[in-house]
Amino acid sequence: MALKNIFICLFLIIFLLPDTVYSEGRISSFEENLAANFFLNFRMLTFKEFDSPEYISDKPWDIGLGLRYKNIFASFSLPAPFIKQPKRLGYDIEISSYFERAYFEAYSKRYPNLIEQDSNEYSDVDVDSSGIIVIFLQNSENHSLGSAIKLNKKQNQSSGSLLYGFGIFHSSLYSTNGTIEKFSDKQNLLYFGPGLGYSYLWTFKNCAFLNISLLSFMNPGININTDRWLFIPQLQPRIVIGHHNDTWSANLTMMNNAKFIIWNKDEIDSLTLISISIMFSKRF
Repeated sequence: MALKNIFICLFLIIFLLPDTVYSEGRISSFEENLAANFFLNFRMLTFKEFDSPEYISDKPWDIGLGLRYKNIFASFSLPAPFIKQPKRLGYDIEISSYFERAYFEAYSKRYPNLIEQDSNEYSDVDVDSSGIIVIFLQNSENHSLGSAIKLNKKQNQSSGSLLYGFGIFHSSLYSTNGTIEKFSDKQNLLYFGPGLGYSYLWTFKNCAFLNISLLSFMNPGININTDRWLFIPQLQPRIVIGHHNDTWSANLTMMNNAKFIIWNKDEIDSLTLISISIMFSKRF
């Protein structure tokens, strides 16, 4: 129900945004080189084997702090203090750089204590995920993803761009109590491949903006434990709504990162992260 209300509010905001503005300046930089970021995240990780119960993360809310110096960003988040802390702590660490023609991201995330959906019983399934991606913007002169996602620039004219690049990823799944027999021994998956997508950013009056993008990766991979080859495609749709002010910026980001672990034609697992994040960035 909470997610449904968020989706309704999101589309109402889009509908109520003012008319599009086309200004002469394309992308402008802020005078400040340093910014502090605060964000509140709802991150729900789900894991599902084919024709089996779905498992979800039990502590989806977390808060985090970040720091930006010029185009370099670093952030760290932990479970929110207003909820009961889990016996095993999850975290989310990210380092990124958003430049004019390309952006780079490296991350490490841990999601312990998955539980079976519609059940109060812990499965003790732990998921660790990390990756490094480099993405290039075909229309970098007119389009800035950093202005929407990291808030380090301001795009003044609506435009879109083809996205292309490469990523290398690692995921480990471990069922400590053997709830999921396949992962009773920790399975480490290494996968890599090309990425392709598209992004469009609309600019509005009063410095508001809307960005919609879709990025996909076609990843061959290997199970390091068994030397078994597999295929792990990824889809990353994202919607960002935000606003720029003279000394601060803010955005609301809704993202879905879906990975499909294809062991063979009859055995497909899905690992999906649904993320809704509100970030406030204060420039100095």
